[in-house]
Amino acid sequence: MGEKEQEIKKEKYATYLPKDLLDKLRELSKETRVPQVRYIEEALEDLLKKYKKL
Repeated sequence: MGEKEQEIKKEKYATYLPKDLLDKLRELSKETRVPQVRYIEEALEDLLKKYKKL
């Protein structure tokens, strides 16, 4: 784990997602061996950048 990851404090957050999106996320994660949370974090960062909140 890199230094940057060690410094980031994380907080638990639960939500509901459409089943088809969740199924695709799980499949992608399994195929790529990248944790689902990494894809969710990337998507949220992209959304926040789009709206200039990051």
